[in-house]
Amino acid sequence: MRFLLVLALFSVASLAACGGGAALPKMPVDEAKALSAELTQSQSFITNAWADVQNNAGTIAHVDANVPIGDVDEFRSMLQECFQSAPTKAVAEEGVEKDGVITTKDAKIVAMVGYESVSGCSTNKLDSLTDAADDEAKTFYTSKFQQVEKIRTDVYLIPLNAQALIEASPKALAEIAEIRVKAEAALAATEKNPIASSKQKAKAKEDYALVISELDAVETGLKKLVEDIKSLPTDVPAVVTQIASDIENIGR
Repeated sequence: MRFLLVLALFSVASLAACGGGAALPKMPVDEAKALSAELTQSQSFITNAWADVQNNAGTIAHVDANVPIGDVDEFRSMLQECFQSAPTKAVAEEGVEKDGVITTKDAKIVAMVGYESVSGCSTNKLDSLTDAADDEAKTFYTSKFQQVEKIRTDVYLIPLNAQALIEASPKALAEIAEIRVKAEAALAATEKNPIASSKQKAKAKEDYALVISELDAVETGLKKLVEDIKSLPTDVPAVVTQIASDIENIGR
């Protein structure tokens, strides 16, 4: 028993002699930041895309009277063909972050589909229109085409990514809870360690506060968004119908 006590005292002395600080459990700051970044990007993609759809939907049918658009029927047909064409989803091979989205291979929690993974509209009619147009009309044609193409892609991706986020939310919340437990354990171990310096204890508290702040923010945002996007299966088709009607009425 005396030998064990001496050995313990020797170990403590050795630790102090080798740098004056204790070997402490690592606070999961990096884990919290990585999880927060992924979930925040996933949430931002959906909310930003939906905001873009709603904002653009109100201006899609606007045609400036000063812009000579030439054949309005051909112009309308170009937009209809783009909007009504079915996007195709390519497999995200590279698995890298692009346009604020982490593609499937890099995703730890939510397998989002980014813009780079969706086919664009055919530009045949756009090319035909712009070939015979002046610079002002060419700019207008291209701008409207890109606006419609963006909305078409958004209304395709929003339901896919919203469903992915809803399905992944239990795993995300479990991951948040697990990191909380790690942070609490690391803080408790540091505070109870008899040879932890006051500086180490202060740093542990600081890191713990950072971890909890990151987790609280992303958890609150995730829960709110999951509730908000439950209405998208109804909201998106309604906007699609309105946009299709607006395009149909251009120049009429």
